[in-house]
Amino acid sequence: MNLFMKIFAPLLIAYSALLWSGPASATWLGLADGDYDVTLSGCSSAVVTCPVTGALTISGSDATLFNFSVNGQLFAGDPTDGLQGVNERSDLVLSPFSFFSLIHTPDPTVSEFWVYCENTSPNSCLPMAGFWNATLRTTSVPEPGTLLLLAMGFAGIGLARHRRLA
Repeated sequence: MNLFMKIFAPLLIAYSALLWSGPASATWLGLADGDYDVTLSGCSSAVVTCPVTGALTISGSDATLFNFSVNGQLFAGDPTDGLQGVNERSDLVLSPFSFFSLIHTPDPTVSEFWVYCENTSPNSCLPMAGFWNATLRTTSVPEPGTLLLLAMGFAGIGLARHRRLA
């Protein structure tokens, strides 16, 4: 038991402090890290039939994956992220005049919106817009910290039992 108190107890206390005092994660497009199902609505054109569903991945302060099919065009890959004034914007360009964007404004009274531009000629496109909302996909995989804490608990119980039997 003395060994447990000298080695495992301080480790357990230090690890618990790390679990509860982790750094805050960054956000992009108003979303925290994770994989999201996204619904596009409010289409402003008969060309795009709403609602459209797609997927989005946020990692740190970037969108790292788009997967949307808009008007028969697949926008899949790592979008370009940037600011347009105070708005956060992630764009995926297929050709010089065909792109898809998700835009987030920090103003809570303004809805999230998207823009799609359909190629109409070699030099222009027809813009369409609407609103979007995202739902975080939930996973049932335990985090590594949880598994480590559980393993340390079992090791402590095993060590205490071993000491008692010896």
